[in-house]
Amino acid sequence: LYKLLEKMPCLVLTGHPCVGKTDFAKKLKERALEHKSNLISSVIIVNEELVCVDRTKAECYATSFEEKSTRSSIKAKIDRSLS
Repeated sequence: LYKLLEKMPCLVLTGHPCVGKTDFAKKLKERALEHKSNLISSVIIVNEELVCVDRTKAECYATSFEEKSTRSSIKAKIDRSLS
């Protein structure tokens, strides 16, 4: 299990809007960082709140162009976080 954790740096949560993905991610982060094994030393949650700082979530997905831009920004942030 410990070797598996070292090789899995990314966990992706998907689902419909407003079902609690961010809340669940925050809870996972809290539990992972508090775990007695200390295998996980940092957790980064990448979502609209991180990449759309000057817009509301609704504005991030208002048009197909905005949605594409938002998803591209999220992917880029994930890529930067993993490298």
